Amino acid sequence: MRILARIVLIILTLAALVVPVALAGLGSAADIESDPVRINDLAAEFVVTPDGDLRATEQVTANFPSSVPRHGIFRYFDSAVRADPRARVPVTEVQVSLDGAAVPVSYSWEGDRYYVAKIGDPNSYVTPGIHVYTISYTVPGALLRPGIGAAEFPTVVGTAPAEPTSTFYWNVVAGGWRMAIDAARVRIDLPVTAEVVECATGTPAAGQGPCTVDGVGSTTVSVIANDLPPMTPVTVRIPLVGVPPSAATLPWPAAFDPVLGRIPVLVGLVVLLTVAAGGLGWYWAWTAREPEPGLPVMYAPPKGLGPVQTVYVTEESVGDNALLASLLRAADLNLVRLFQQGSTWTVQGVTYPQFWQAADPVTAGICASLGLQQYGAALTVDGSLGAGRQLQTAQKTAVSSAKSWGRSSGAIVAAPSERLGRFLLLAAFVLAVIGLVGWLTPRMFGLPFAAFVIAGLGLTATGVGTRRTDFGRRLWSEAGGFRRMLATPSAEQRYDFAARQGTFITYLPYAVAFDVADAWADKYRMEMGSEPPLPSWYPVGATYGARSLFGSGSGFESFSESLSASISSYEASQRASSSSGGGGGGGGGGGGGGGSW
Repeated sequence: MRILARIVLIILTLAALVVPVALAGLGSAADIESDPVRINDLAAEFVVTPDGDLRATEQVTANFPSSVPRHGIFRYFDSAVRADPRARVPVTEVQVSLDGAAVPVSYSWEGDRYYVAKIGDPNSYVTPGIHVYTISYTVPGALLRPGIGAAEFPTVVGTAPAEPTSTFYWNVVAGGWRMAIDAARVRIDLPVTAEVVECATGTPAAGQGPCTVDGVGSTTVSVIANDLPPMTPVTVRIPLVGVPPSAATLPWPAAFDPVLGRIPVLVGLVVLLTVAAGGLGWYWAWTAREPEPGLPVMYAPPKGLGPVQTVYVTEESVGDNALLASLLRAADLNLVRLFQQGSTWTVQGVTYPQFWQAADPVTAGICASLGLQQYGAALTVDGSLGAGRQLQTAQKTAVSSAKSWGRSSGAIVAAPSERLGRFLLLAAFVLAVIGLVGWLTPRMFGLPFAAFVIAGLGLTATGVGTRRTDFGRRLWSEAGGFRRMLATPSAEQRYDFAARQGTFITYLPYAVAFDVADAWADKYRMEMGSEPPLPSWYPVGATYGARSLFGSGSGFESFSESLSASISSYEASQRASSSSGGGGGGGGGGGGGGGSW
């Protein structure tokens, strides 16, 4: 089961890392229908410094209609470069004004790629008519490597230099503007002479058109484009000589930023932490395992232990048949009597409280929780909610009584380091989910925690948090040997029933507790050549023979099914009651765009 759980966790972890990469190319929320606002004029000035930084100012003259009230506009900036997936060109120092005055602006990130400036007051609308937005920002490092963006351009003015050292390749009108633009006027100041200017409107996929270019042979270039439909970029490419590339680059494409972030040294650190966390989880789970002792052949359970205690000291759980085995054990001790009528079973106390000292503490505790220690007290197992409630309480009593006996007898003690491991496993699971979802950090930061959980899944095993003492290991050895005797066929391990009269029935509750009753019955058949005897405490007047006592749908299985049906009915009623109630454009930097809201 833990192997399957590990596989599922590994698949979920990989999915959390792969899905954002797969979805990265699907575009941003801005790639939608055109906008009711129209841009009459977009005047932009781009200044490239000798260090390769870009300082930009965009003056957007927008015409707001009276028919569709709008709060303002938004401008979003793409920090990735389509033509160079390794480059990053994030904007900083964004400042905005409206008609020469201050205006409310809220800033946010859309994923790890788009920086959004939402301009306007959400509590008021912009008056219809012409308004001028001025947006200025800085791009630290805007020059790309030489050769980036080389392609056929509709407009080419000048002669390309033989050995360029960098490239200014920019969407001087971003391709994600949802408004139609009547006129776009762009000025570009460069640190060196522009020997050639390549320009295009639109994209190769949607069709490209020419631009009007001036200033080739100088350090100031102007570009004009008119009548631009929505989502139409104006892309300029200028190879430069003597200025090195300045754009930050990473070893991975921008699509991996949500997973890896943008700091390479942290990726290496996370890899090391992931390996270390996985090793720590595995080691912690390994130290929590208790090696199984030798299992000698035992022809009786450990002295004084009842069926549930015998199972508990072996598995550190009470098993699935604790209730059934305990009731059968009480019946074998003549403390209760069983009655059956169809699928309805009745358990009745037939003695007084002082005589229950003959029972082990777990059997006594279970029957006390069912109210069977008084003479004549009875429990009818008929699938009703009342019976289910009592049986569910008895199940919890079986667990608490077994744990209490383990501690008080000195067989089992707490293991603080294992409990700490379990707590850290739960904490790591929560942190892994937070990290892999990418709420606060790049998703890779969830990997060390996920590795600890996957490798340390053994810390969830039954019994982790407690350890058997030397005394407990001796009981484990004896109980395990006794279980092996009950379950092993006679051809491999003989058992002289003739010399041990009555042991078949006496040990039957133990076989039920270990879930090997059928094997114990087969062992009797092979040794004695006859069907197992019926217990004297089994319901009087039963119409079926000895074989059906262990057959499907009758005998002990019928009793077990009645117990389970009652508990399931009650649990179902409890569940029912609790449940009510990216922008478009060319491939250069300067991607993004905007619209009204």
